[in-house]
Formats: sequence, structure tokens, C-alpha cells
Amino acid sequence: MRANDVLDDCRRALALADEVRDELDFRVHWVALLALLRAVGHVLAKVDAASSPAMQTAVDDRWEEWRRNRREHRIFWEFIEVERNSVLKT
Repeated sequence: MRANDVLDDCRRALALADEVRDELDFRVHWVALLALLRAVGHVLAKVDAASSPAMQTAVDDRWEEWRRNRREHRIFWEFIEVERNSVLKT
């Protein structure tokens, strides 16, 4: 699955951001990390889901569950989505 590659990139971006001491450099790493975190879902939905009907159903079902139960999936809705929109769309 290609989403796993993006998730690995997230781990690497987090490690790099953790090593940065300059505020400006940290901000650049932070924005990259947020974009990558959100990209995991996009790659899952647009790339990995296309690999089979079963994968498409699994991704669609999980996404619908996340939308129905936002409280349980707050890390996505209140952090990843909000922060990504804040730095990339605002």
C-alpha cells in the first residue's frame, strides 16, 4: 500500500522536526508534517483504494465511520484536519 510510504514519510518528518532548534526551520518541518499526515488519507482513498473493490469498500467504510463518529476520531478532525487547513488553506 502506498499510504504506508507516506506514513513512513510522516515518521521521518517528525524525527527531523524533533531535531530542529531554529523556530523558522521548525515551522517548515511542521507544515510538511501536517501536509503528509493529511496526505495519508488522500493516498489511501485515491491510490490504494483503486487496487481492488475490497480495498475501496474498506476505505469508504472507515471514512464514513470517521465522519459519523468525529468525537472518537478527534485526532484527525481536531488536529490533523484543522491544523492542515490552518497552514495550507488560510
